[in-house]
Amino acid sequence: MEREMWRMVLLVLFVVGNGLCASKNNEEVFEKLCNIAGNVSVLMEKDSGATSPLEEALYGTVGRARFNDDGTFAVNNCGLGHQMRSHFCSYKLGAGSSGHGFFADSLLGTFLCLCTEGHQNEQNLCGLGNVGDNARWTGWNHPPENLLKSVWKKIKEQCITQKRNKLSNSADWEKLESVVNNVSVSLKDVKEGYGTLGGTDTNGICSGTSQGDACVTYKANGGNEPNIPWANKIKDAIQKLNQTQSQTRSQKSAQTSHHRDSEDSSEDSAESNDDGEEEEEVEETAETIGTNNASKTSSPKKKRTKKPSNKATKKQERLSIHSLLKTAPL
Repeated sequence: MEREMWRMVLLVLFVVGNGLCASKNNEEVFEKLCNIAGNVSVLMEKDSGATSPLEEALYGTVGRARFNDDGTFAVNNCGLGHQMRSHFCSYKLGAGSSGHGFFADSLLGTFLCLCTEGHQNEQNLCGLGNVGDNARWTGWNHPPENLLKSVWKKIKEQCITQKRNKLSNSADWEKLESVVNNVSVSLKDVKEGYGTLGGTDTNGICSGTSQGDACVTYKANGGNEPNIPWANKIKDAIQKLNQTQSQTRSQKSAQTSHHRDSEDSSEDSAESNDDGEEEEEVEETAETIGTNNASKTSSPKKKRTKKPSNKATKKQERLSIHSLLKTAPL
């Protein structure tokens, strides 16, 4: 009886565990990409030279595959004939063809590969729920445009409309760059020149025909370092933003220094003017006195002496009288 009870418990745990794994399929990597996409959309609004690489990181490049804001193709230069899901999402089958993996070049395309349901048992990819009324994108079918639009609309609401972090300085940009670098670390088993992002049980083909095969596979740059085009563009944009901010700070510092120098120069000039005015007043007074004296007499100017005080004058008078009395004849 006890053994039977434990068998039931283990069965329940197995079923629940599988359900949890399915419900969390690609959600961890989705949260990272969602955070990145929201921040990229904020940085795109800044007036700087970084706008173009950020747009390409989010929507793709004209030379490969460029998406519109609604998730439809603006430009499709993949150069492929019959296009399967693996052609769009994986570089692994791309030997000799530049078209393979072009969805993986952009964030939008990467989202579509990770979050669009393919296998019939694949549900709630990226935690989006049932998107597209059970429509699916399987290995041999061309991607249904309406399904991709529905998936991107849901992603856009969660990642761009709702999650909009305010990035204003280099410290914030460094955090974003750290998250981008962390995505590279998340790639599974970078070997044989390829690394896979997402998926739970995949060989890296990413065709979506089997459960756990919703993924993206990138080439490696030699060694075990993956080459993720959209991540490279974001890091380039952050570098440009840092350069722009540094130049702006230098210009403001120079302007502030120039303003202070101008204020100091103005103060020195004002003091010099005050001294000059005082000297002019003294000179004008001297000239006025000289003019008045000249009008009274044509004789040369005599050196002025200090006028004696009344007390000194009276003393001098007494001495003069005493001297006269002393010298007068009797």
